[in-house]
Amino acid sequence: MFPLLLTILCSTSIALILKHSDTKQGEPIVLLAGNYLTASFIAVLLMLLNDTSYSIETFIFGALLGFLFVASFFAFAKAVAAAGTALATSGRRFAR
Repeated sequence: MFPLLLTILCSTSIALILKHSDTKQGEPIVLLAGNYLTASFIAVLLMLLNDTSYSIETFIFGALLGFLFVASFFAFAKAVAAAGTALATSGRRFAR
């Protein structure tokens, strides 16, 4: 139950930060860079602390997933700017 609540809290926080940035005429690329630099730093730190070996396939798969996460982040930022926080977070689509 705790992971579900943490997921809801994080998803809602990202949507609210994007909406706040949009109202202040901020750039989503700055949020994106901060988000992924922090995640990369944590990943490298965990890799250095862990004594396991990684293959090149792991890094290629990680790079592919990273690209998909970047694309989905921009799509989510556009949805928050266009439809607002509540509709973008709920994932519902309404016809006009």
